Amino acid sequence: MRALLTTTYESDFVSTEIEKPTPKEGEVLIKIHASGVNPIDNKIRIGVSPYASPVLPAILGTDLAGVVEAVGKNVTDFKVGDEVYGLAGGVLGLQGTLAEYTAVDADLLAVKPKNLSMKEAAAVPLVLLTAWEGLIDRAKVKKAIRFWFMPEPEVLDTWSYSWPAFLVLMFMRLFLLKKPPSLNHMEQLQLIIRQQKLKIM
Repeated sequence: MRALLTTTYESDFVSTEIEKPTPKEGEVLIKIHASGVNPIDNKIRIGVSPYASPVLPAILGTDLAGVVEAVGKNVTDFKVGDEVYGLAGGVLGLQGTLAEYTAVDADLLAVKPKNLSMKEAAAVPLVLLTAWEGLIDRAKVKKAIRFWFMPEPEVLDTWSYSWPAFLVLMFMRLFLLKKPPSLNHMEQLQLIIRQQKLKIM
């Protein structure tokens, strides 16, 4: 299979032919149709992300969308032909997604929503995780909390400061119990950062 390989930090990617992986127990072999590229991917490539350092030489890339081509032993949630997406590798010795195929732990995947293209689905996993960690894990938001500074639906449709910040607002809309008044975008972002002490990347 074809893959983009990096041999040293800050080096260019090299298109390389390598053996297609075989799924182990609990893994799924994915034919990758799209790979998301995020700012953290470049930090990993230039060696300034020590908590996510790859074992070089490496195939980088964290997000993917594709089709299940084979399933390993004890995988019951997916079958051949399923369209999936996920945050699947590219760090700490795990093969990344800048390749034609990858064998991924089934727990790192989900069935791709039918209303998303492969490219759209590949853009979701890391930013979704970033938003979830900021809002749920760090800010400890619970369903009972009422957010009076949520935007109207049409604001969410056009809000474009960053994907993680946009998804934070979407999560907050899910937890909302009362309809909020309208605020402009910057006021919303400032309130989220100030009141919830979130770091929006």
